[in-house]
Amino acid sequence: MLKFIGLVGTNSKKSTNRQLLQYMQKHFADKAEIELIEIKDIPIFNKPADMQVPEIVKEIASKIEAADGVIIGTPEYDHSIPAALMSALAWLSY
Repeated sequence: MLKFIGLVGTNSKKSTNRQLLQYMQKHFADKAEIELIEIKDIPIFNKPADMQVPEIVKEIASKIEAADGVIIGTPEYDHSIPAALMSALAWLSY
C-alpha cells in the first residue's frame, strides 16, 4: 500500500483544505495510507545562527523521506501560498 503525507498548508483552525485532505484520507483508505500533518506548530523560519533545525521539522522531514509522496492542501492568497506554508517549506529545505 502506498504511504502519503498530507501536509495541511495553513494554520487556520477552519480550513476547507484540511477537510479536503481528510476526505481524501477516508475515500482512498483502501488504496493508500495518508497521514495528515499540521504546520501550525512549526515556528516561523529564521535562519538559526547555530544551524539547529527544530525537532518538529526533523520529525516531519523524516516522515516525508519515508513516504511515497506528499500531497499539499493549501489555500491561495494573492496568487501565492500562505506565509505559514512558505515558512514550513523553508525549514524543510534548510
